[in-house]
Amino acid sequence: MAWLASVVPGSELALEHLVQLLMSLLIGGAIGLERERSNQPAGLRTHVLITLGATLLMQLSRYTAMPPVGGDPGRIAAQVVSGIGFLGAGAIMRYGGNVKGLTTAASIWIVAALGLVIGGGLYLLALIAALLVLFTLITLNRFEKRLFPDRNPKILEVDLKDVQIRTEAVMTVLRAHGIHVSNVDVTQAIAKGIVKMKFLIRIQRNADLTTLYDDLNAIEAVTQVKLTQM
Repeated sequence: MAWLASVVPGSELALEHLVQLLMSLLIGGAIGLERERSNQPAGLRTHVLITLGATLLMQLSRYTAMPPVGGDPGRIAAQVVSGIGFLGAGAIMRYGGNVKGLTTAASIWIVAALGLVIGGGLYLLALIAALLVLFTLITLNRFEKRLFPDRNPKILEVDLKDVQIRTEAVMTVLRAHGIHVSNVDVTQAIAKGIVKMKFLIRIQRNADLTTLYDDLNAIEAVTQVKLTQM
């Protein structure tokens, strides 16, 4: 890069900034892709944009600290740390007594920190931290599910082509299968003759899902049964 700097003034610094942005793109993309695959509200693009934004702001902080301006390089970075909380709060959703999205909110916070670290030129630290984040999100997530299988709530969606709300009929089936229901959400579209019900449930790992689906589909007017992981 030295020869480039001798030909084009400031090019070495510009090249460093470009490397930082590309590194932010890769790291933010890797973490965002994992969140995207987990069907989280903040996914690939969100994490990439946050990492790139934090890197740009850290680059600006370093630039404003240079002569003749000579400002405080930590002021903008401090605002990033406090401001990223608004985005993280948007990823958190409440289902009855349960909360979803805390891990995604934490991943938003950590990619912002990674962007600042990359913008500060601490590449090895950023790489090690990114690998630890991916290890936490992927490997520890699988380990946690195996260790505590009953602590992972699921969302059961039942659609009915009817204007009558048959919550009790569904609850009877769930109780018969020993399934604990934490929260119920019902949406009724009278004009379309559709009722959508969502149940936040906890189900045993060895539960007979085939029989459960058959029993739910046996309820009059049920058109679809869907079980998803939170």
